[in-house]
This record gives sequence, structure tokens and C-alpha cells, in this order.
Amino acid sequence: MASMRAIGLAEESSRGFDRMWLAMLNTGREVPEVITSNEFVEIIFAAGTPDVAFIQAIHELTARFGDEIIHNLNTMLVLWKLWHAPLITLKQTAHSTQTSQLEASELLNTLEDYGVVQRINNADEWVLSAQVAQLSGKDLPTAAASVQERIEAQLQDGNSVAAAELAERFGISRGEITNVLRHLRTLGRAQIDPAGPQRGSGTRWIATAPNTPR
Repeated sequence: MASMRAIGLAEESSRGFDRMWLAMLNTGREVPEVITSNEFVEIIFAAGTPDVAFIQAIHELTARFGDEIIHNLNTMLVLWKLWHAPLITLKQTAHSTQTSQLEASELLNTLEDYGVVQRINNADEWVLSAQVAQLSGKDLPTAAASVQERIEAQLQDGNSVAAAELAERFGISRGEITNVLRHLRTLGRAQIDPAGPQRGSGTRWIATAPNTPR
């Protein structure tokens, strides 16, 4: 951070960084990666092929919602995430935008008011609105986020989940939820929390740690 202060870039949210981030997203590329130490600042730009479909979608959304709403860095970060994933959680939004969860919640609520995103069943999860999905050429309907994808999003956020809680939340049977969790375990993406009960109603599931045997 000392080196960043020395060159006047003490925070990544500075105007210069915002312009760089926004420019990359506008050209259909991942935002730059920043590596800092006391001696240097390294900024790594993505050199991959631009996502032309995303660029075209942003053009359509700008025509519908206006430049001020769409060409905002935090909005673009949310749209980029939702372009590559079926949903975005509050925690993921706060991380992507480097803001507090309160600020991230205000952002998502504002985007929902404008009709850009839609909240799922009062959970801390949002998907593209049906209108945005149509304008951007996404085949995914608003409810596209499957139960499995939504459970995975919770696990990736570092949360533990229980079959009974998920069944009540999604309005499906506990047996169906258990089957999904077992499938995720087979894929190596979920495991029973070793710190809790291994069987019964008190069993909780967590994301599989790297290099954990299936």
C-alpha cells in the first residue's frame, strides 16, 4: 500500500482505477488483477478474446435503461458476474464491488427497482430480470437458477446448509434436496461438515476443501 500511496493510487476505487475497470468490461474482458506489495504495484490485464456477445448486450441494455444506469462500474461488475453465472449473492456483490454488504444491498435493490435484476424468494440472491435476459439475448429465464446452482452459490459463499432448511426455503421435499447434496458430493463440490453430526437431521453441508478426496 505504501507504494500505491507514493504514486497516488491509495485505493482501487480511485477514479483512474474505475476508468480502467470500466474500460475492460466495456470491451468484454475481465477486470484487471492488482497485485501490491510495499515495493511495487502490478496490474495484470486480460489479453483474451473479447466477449462480443456481452458487448452487444450492454449496447442493448444502455439503449433501454440509459448510460447513467448501465455504464456505472458497480452495475457493470454485477452484469458481468450474471453474464457468466446464473445468480449473484449479496456476499459476491460486496466482494466484486469492494463495498460493504450494506452498500452492496443498496446497489442490488436499486438495480431491482430499475428492473435490471430480480431477487429470488427474498433470499440474498439475484438473477437477471426477464426483460434484461430478453434484451441481452439470454435464453435463461428469470427462474433459471436451478436448486443445485443456488445451493452451490451458498456453499461457495462459505455458508453451511442443512437439507431441512433448504427444503423449506425452496418449497421442495427434503429427499430431493438430499439427492442434490449427494450429487454435489459426487462431483467433489460439497461434503458433510466434519465438525458436526454425520447423520440425521442435524447434518450440515459445506463446500469441499481443495484436494479433499471424494
